[in-house]
Amino acid sequence: MEFKIILFEGTDSIKFGMTSKEIQSILKVTPTLFKKTTMDLYETEDYSNICHVYYEKGGKCAAFEFMKPSKVFLDNIQLIGEQAEKIEAIFEQFEDLQGDTMCFRSPKNDIGIYAPEGVVESVFIARKGYTLEQEELYMTLRASNNTNTLQQPLPLQSKADCIIELMRIYNKNRLVLREIINNVSNKNEFFIYKKSLLDNSLEYNSVYELLLQAGLSEAEKRKANKFMTTHNKLMEIIETAHELIEQGKAAEAKSLIGSEQVRIHTLFTEVVEAIDKEPNI
Repeated sequence: MEFKIILFEGTDSIKFGMTSKEIQSILKVTPTLFKKTTMDLYETEDYSNICHVYYEKGGKCAAFEFMKPSKVFLDNIQLIGEQAEKIEAIFEQFEDLQGDTMCFRSPKNDIGIYAPEGVVESVFIARKGYTLEQEELYMTLRASNNTNTLQQPLPLQSKADCIIELMRIYNKNRLVLREIINNVSNKNEFFIYKKSLLDNSLEYNSVYELLLQAGLSEAEKRKANKFMTTHNKLMEIIETAHELIEQGKAAEAKSLIGSEQVRIHTLFTEVVEAIDKEPNI
């Protein structure tokens, strides 16, 4: 299917504010429901690789995420499947453009591109204000967790508890990594964010031990161990990136961190799916 993006409205066919029933009548597809994480308040609809539809209070659509085989146009230019560098040039019209060729967006215009291999895989658009509202939510979450939780006993008694706690820490890490990538040439900022990652790593290890105690199958343990190994590798890469920055090689440091961030995200999703299927509640 083809869609023409109309910023803050949606597309030429499906619009923000529509109900699931209205969208189904247009796409002629019955969606499957799922939650991207167990922390999501509302279920996301998957329209058979056409798009994902995000909802908010009142059952109204707030955002769309399009992927292949959909064709999505912005200013008459097809986005999905194109080289990210080419599409990034189109996004330069947005004054608040953030990110790099792997993932870039305009929060004020509620549009973003995901291109982990240098080719656009998905396009995200949302109603006016949605992106910034979500950012404020995550920033509030990060601020509320600034105290060192390791000084207090963690009240985690099940796999479900541990998964939720890991997600909280992971979301903090994603924010920090994004800030590192956006400010990689600033040595002082990098040092501050690196310290935040080290603090989060201590929390990860603490919750990881509790997760093992909560009781995992051998398959679940393998997934969890693989994720922790990759996370620890990320911390080593942060050290290497720090050295590159000191040598004036900010671009190399940015590429190094960005590629590993994609691996971490993929593995984390696999771990949650593997462990959260039958939580011991």
